[in-house]
Amino acid sequence: MKISSICYCNLSNDNNIIITENSESLLISQKQNKNETITTLKNLETGSEDYFIRDEVKGTIYSSITGKTINTENIIYDKEVYSSRGGDIFIKTSTIKYSTIELLVGIGGTLSKIAAAVLVYCSIPASAGVVLILKVLGYLGVGTAGALYVAYPNGGLKLDQYDVERSSIRGGVTYYYYVRSYKNVRHVSVV
Repeated sequence: MKISSICYCNLSNDNNIIITENSESLLISQKQNKNETITTLKNLETGSEDYFIRDEVKGTIYSSITGKTINTENIIYDKEVYSSRGGDIFIKTSTIKYSTIELLVGIGGTLSKIAAAVLVYCSIPASAGVVLILKVLGYLGVGTAGALYVAYPNGGLKLDQYDVERSSIRGGVTYYYYVRSYKNVRHVSVV
């Protein structure tokens, strides 16, 4: 599978990303309220929509693609340390197994759907982007979640989450704030 483009856009107050893969464009949108995040995946060519619902109260993620609900209590955090590194605050290292990705997107799940599932699973906003996830998946040379799981049945992805310091100037005053992001996305053969 070839990712031909990634476009970041901000429609209203939602986080939105458009990924074009094999001449099909997928709009990934996230809406958050107090206890849940709804991530919608809309195929811009066909108009079809799928979604993930991450419920923080129940501790679950529901996938309309597969009709399955997974428990978030089993999410693996290798490290959960708050430390500052030059303005960036390291939060944790998260791991998602390829078998879990397949439960969320099905065996035919494309790379863009896999990337969206990783964002939902690791509770990362769409505005953090998907470029690193897609690069790692592209390097592995697989095109679907099923092929990924068959090639690496015990494998998964690891990524480090950070709060990255940003600033803006309004009325001559500099304001500092943090944006959740991730770095160091890597494939591991055995989780």
